[in-house]
Amino acid sequence: MSYNIIIFDLDNTLIQTEDIKLAIFAHLKKIGLEDKVIKHCYGKAKENEEGENTFTLNHFAGELQRETGLAIDMPMEMFTHEHMQVAGAKAALAACTESGKPTYILTLGVPEWQKEKLGLVGLDAFVRDAGVQLLITTDVRDGKAKQIEELVKEHGCDEGDGMLLVNDKPDETERLLEIFPKLHAYVRREKDDARYSEAQFAKLSDHERVAGVSETLEALLPIILSS
Repeated sequence: MSYNIIIFDLDNTLIQTEDIKLAIFAHLKKIGLEDKVIKHCYGKAKENEEGENTFTLNHFAGELQRETGLAIDMPMEMFTHEHMQVAGAKAALAACTESGKPTYILTLGVPEWQKEKLGLVGLDAFVRDAGVQLLITTDVRDGKAKQIEELVKEHGCDEGDGMLLVNDKPDETERLLEIFPKLHAYVRREKDDARYSEAQFAKLSDHERVAGVSETLEALLPIILSS
């Protein structure tokens, strides 16, 4: 199968977002905050009543301060490590840009925080210098589908024909494959992510339009290079 347009998710696809989250939680526990307080405030910071993703470090720190009365410092150096990249992420992005294929990072979140994470883990140069386009939505339910629909129209890709979505969420991936009957996908599986079951990934691995399911993006390289 030949893919002309590559669309990457960001969190837990290109970057180890769960590791960043764990680093934040560990820091907060180290300074004396209780786990239940951290999780409560994280939930409040993550999404509003309208179903929009609202998380930023500043918003989270603000929720913690309202709950505890403490001014919370979030030292950014705890995230600035390339090991926060998913294995193969940099090589996959480089292969896409070197091939000249239109390449996008489509992500759910507050623009400020999503851009900051890209910089912290060392992937921002692909957006700044290599032509990768960053698309950000805060709409948890329909934002990604709307963005892909815009790309379908822009590139004249009938029902997602010639597009490859690289994503980590099996339920979201399955839904997008239903909405766009010619879209293909590659699924990056985070083995420590308790949100999804083995059965969900197994079901996707048997899907005729799923090019692969893997814990890294290293197996994605030959798919990009051969298309």
